Amino acid sequence: MVREVRSLGKPCLDIEAASRAHVSNPLIYDHAVSVVNRCLKPIKLKVCYYTSHRFG
Repeated sequence: MVREVRSLGKPCLDIEAASRAHVSNPLIYDHAVSVVNRCLKPIKLKVCYYTSHRFG
């Protein structure tokens, strides 16, 4: 959930995500997340799997 906003109500974070299956084993995926902070203040970020129940 992106909560921080900059001027004109735009989000501070630009987020892109992608996943790709391995050629040798299509059941294994590589996940990539790219985040750019467009605001001046530091923002802490935590990336989790959607169905994950682990915290911490």
